[in-house]
Amino acid sequence: MRKKFVLFTLLIVSIQSLYSQENEDNVLLDGWKFNGYFQIIPYLDGKDFDHESFMIGYTSMKTRLVVQKDVGEHVTFKVGLQDSRILGEGNAYVSKMPPLFINEGYVQFNNIMNIPLFVKAGRFAMEYGDGRFISHSKWNYTERAFDGFMVGYHGANSKIDLFGAKEFSDVRTHVFGASPSLYASLPDTYEDRDLLGAYFQQKLSSNHEMHLFSYMESDGKEIYLGSRSEGYANILERYTVGTYINSKFNKLKFTLDFAYQFGNQVGIINTGSEIFYSKLDISAYLLALKLDYSFDPIVLTLGADMHSGTSLNDTSTNSTFDNIMAAKHKFMGYMDYFVGARALRGPGVNDFYISAKYKEKESDWIFTLFVHYFMANKAIQSNLIPDTEYAVYGAEIDFVVRYDVSKGIFVEWGNGLFVPDDAMLYLYGSPDVGAMSYLRATVNL
Repeated sequence: MRKKFVLFTLLIVSIQSLYSQENEDNVLLDGWKFNGYFQIIPYLDGKDFDHESFMIGYTSMKTRLVVQKDVGEHVTFKVGLQDSRILGEGNAYVSKMPPLFINEGYVQFNNIMNIPLFVKAGRFAMEYGDGRFISHSKWNYTERAFDGFMVGYHGANSKIDLFGAKEFSDVRTHVFGASPSLYASLPDTYEDRDLLGAYFQQKLSSNHEMHLFSYMESDGKEIYLGSRSEGYANILERYTVGTYINSKFNKLKFTLDFAYQFGNQVGIINTGSEIFYSKLDISAYLLALKLDYSFDPIVLTLGADMHSGTSLNDTSTNSTFDNIMAAKHKFMGYMDYFVGARALRGPGVNDFYISAKYKEKESDWIFTLFVHYFMANKAIQSNLIPDTEYAVYGAEIDFVVRYDVSKGIFVEWGNGLFVPDDAMLYLYGSPDVGAMSYLRATVNL
């Protein structure tokens, strides 16, 4: 099947190149667009806080070919074929599925009734705001996509999207990173999740814009709760409402993200003496503030991310904010200890950070330094020592050097060090400094 698809794509390219000059007015041959994407990243991973172990070395890679056909101004057809893998392995990176798959494939009807109204159906990517809530997440090698429908109106200053879809993503890990293993989650909880939502963007002026959004996630499955609570309950029924504000004041840029989640879901409660299913009321929030100040050639950033968490002794509520559809690598440090801050009933995380980016006006080089200070949103209570709590994860320093070869082509060298504090020592059991280094080459044509 894969070979047939590749041959079919190559056949289309060949026909277009052979006959487009002779048939310039032929609607079947006009309007074709082709682009490609390639990324390879060798890693050195020593994030286990154990200097006696060797740093793990591996290389991840993804390659994508995209074909798009525009039929006048009213119809767009697009399909993207992607291969993603760890070199030398058969499966896709962080995924159980085959490495070769359809990344996007949809048809879109544009300018309906001669107004900027469109309808889209198929598999497509979504990216909103700064990516904290819904993003296709470019760093992921199986980039997130959505199977379903979208109706949108994109005017000059206002945009609104209405969508109903199922998330296409095979990454299902819920408890990892800085979330202790005692916060257990249900296996395969989010497979085949339904997503229904609306996203509104309003440009207030050339320097100010506001976004409002709301979406509902439903697992569609039921589970028997057991003897503690007779009957069945939906595994997940969650609602998220929020806003994103982006404003510029001369050299100062201000961004605000805020969202609140409510609803209910089923979780596994571990009291230490027993383990049982329970229907949990969801009450969680995410608040992120960022200030950027530019004075060439330096941009200074001061920011805070706060993801609410759940106390260990709370057996009826899930207060851990879940931004599973976000571009998580983009936030909370490049070492990715906290991409699992949304883990079911985890302690959450607060990230206070500063950064400095240096770029000369005509230079192709960019140098960026980040310093993060991480704290648990809810103190982690020891199950070994009574009345003992841990509140500070530690500090992370990231340094990234990037060279832009040309438009869409760059090489990036990233490095990270994490100095653990009491919470990380409790979770990982080692006081050593965590380390990470990677070399990333990206070609976007």
